[in-house]
Amino acid sequence: MQLKALKDLIESDHENRHFYVDFDHTLLLTNSTDLLINSARPRFIFLPLFKGLSLLKPLIVMRQKSTLLWRDPIRVRLVRYLQGKQVVETFRKSSRQMWQRYKNDQLCDLIRKLPPSNVTIVSFGIDEVILNLLEGTSFENIKIVAPSAATMTKERRKGKLGMLRERGVVFDPQRDVVISNSKEDDADLLARVEQSFHIEWAQR
Repeated sequence: MQLKALKDLIESDHENRHFYVDFDHTLLLTNSTDLLINSARPRFIFLPLFKGLSLLKPLIVMRQKSTLLWRDPIRVRLVRYLQGKQVVETFRKSSRQMWQRYKNDQLCDLIRKLPPSNVTIVSFGIDEVILNLLEGTSFENIKIVAPSAATMTKERRKGKLGMLRERGVVFDPQRDVVISNSKEDDADLLARVEQSFHIEWAQR
């Protein structure tokens, strides 16, 4: 029902609306930060490290949204510390294939009907990773609001609404549209507009 309503909205009336689109598990049917981390080589070294880190989670922090705030930032810092720019280069070489494999075809087909200036991707993922995935695609000129590898925890604490406000974004609650798969992580953004679409897509 939500997908049909979104399709009808885009096809009948979109010229004066701005669309704020989640990236991980929405426009991309997986986690973009995981794709970067999984590019670390050799895997027989990094895989046990990340599994061990997951087991330590209850000892490190016990609070709401702890996974959102610490898991990805710590893993990214670890892999960048051990591999430097090499992990980014390895990821970049396969980013086109990753996009083709994990892109949300249904949503991509709808977003392509919109002028790029009417769309903003809002993500807790890493801006550089998203830019690499979208390079050479029909979405490469869409504005992206996302943290850097160094600011992930700080930006995630603000929430997506805070990230947008810090960048001077002014919402029209009656006109603008939010599309996301997560009621929890994007609760602030979904509540900001009347036209919000929470759609849980099948992941790959």
